[in-house]
Amino acid sequence: VEEREKDQEEQRAQKALQEQLDERLDELEAQRDELKAQQVIIQIPSRMETEARAGIGHIILMSVDDDDYERPSTEKDWSICKPEWLKGACRLVYQRCQESGLNPTIEYWQDVVGGNSGFDIVIVMHWL
Repeated sequence: VEEREKDQEEQRAQKALQEQLDERLDELEAQRDELKAQQVIIQIPSRMETEARAGIGHIILMSVDDDDYERPSTEKDWSICKPEWLKGACRLVYQRCQESGLNPTIEYWQDVVGGNSGFDIVIVMHWL
């Protein structure tokens, strides 16, 4: 009986430690996402100026990788990525651009030759 109680206590301690580690990992991941988002956002003004001078009417802010969004299993159109599916730094960048009135979009691209495809977060500069 004592041995079983000791094992149960040890299992509870291990579970509590694992929960603490998982929580800390989540915190670190959130910090990493925040830093990545800030790195993208801080570049927007200078990138807008550069692209405008070059006569380019849009900015590709960042690529949306497969692990940057979660597609519902019911969604079968692979050329669509909705803002509410974004996570991590992509979600933060999209939301902050939206809050700033920059009207970001998520654009699908496809390389016909190489067969690659994906999504980018884009700002169209309508004033050009």
